[in-house]
Amino acid sequence: MDEVLPSEKARQEVQKLFGYCIGVPGHPYQCAHLFVGEGNNGKSTLLAVLIALLGKENVSAETLTSLTENRFAGANLWGKLANVFADLPTNPLRYTSVFKALTGGDKVRAEAKFGKTFYFVNGAKLIFSANELPEVNDRTRAFWRRWQLVRFDQDFTGREDRTLLGKLLAELPGILNWALAGISVLDRDAGFLTELGADDLKSEWRRRSDTLAWFVSDQVVVDPTERMPKEEFYEAYAEFCAANQASPKSPEHVGKELPRHV
Repeated sequence: MDEVLPSEKARQEVQKLFGYCIGVPGHPYQCAHLFVGEGNNGKSTLLAVLIALLGKENVSAETLTSLTENRFAGANLWGKLANVFADLPTNPLRYTSVFKALTGGDKVRAEAKFGKTFYFVNGAKLIFSANELPEVNDRTRAFWRRWQLVRFDQDFTGREDRTLLGKLLAELPGILNWALAGISVLDRDAGFLTELGADDLKSEWRRRSDTLAWFVSDQVVVDPTERMPKEEFYEAYAEFCAANQASPKSPEHVGKELPRHV
């Protein structure tokens, strides 16, 4: 664990997460967790340990997109301790109301294939990992405040320990005690804390999800006495996105949304 997460604060947040999954019912802290980092950095191994600790039968594996767009996906969370999905696809996240309900203690509608529709309050903790952060259309504080991000900056390519997962699984009783101790830390801190660096990562995520707002904030000076052709403005915006390896919105989207940003 120390090698995967050199930051003591990050390790403590993961300890709290493990305890949260095991011993805290419901969603009192209204949050979801996202492990972020490119390459071979230990994210998947850590999630595999968590799944083993909770028991595979107590864990679902729905993507963030499926939970928000597939009407059958939510039913798979019923009765589970956690929903864990490694390596989220980079598909844009278009709908977030179900996500907010699943993490907010609200009653949600679920539909089983070839079964009846039912309603339940989700207790499964939502945990994902990603190499790249998905684009999000939601700009509300209710969405962004729910995310707890953990950075994985190490790269073990060329020095992988193929036996590491087996070693960790052999230590599950000790990991269980460690996780249970995390509940006390969670209570002491009254929730999860933002690890140094993770807050910057969330800000970067928000910027890349609203590239027009980012461009206006960084590059645009509003002068009511000046006029700029819309084609020229869009060209400058697209060049800004290309320089920052971000995806530009369509000209139609820019024309519609620009008044909100200036």
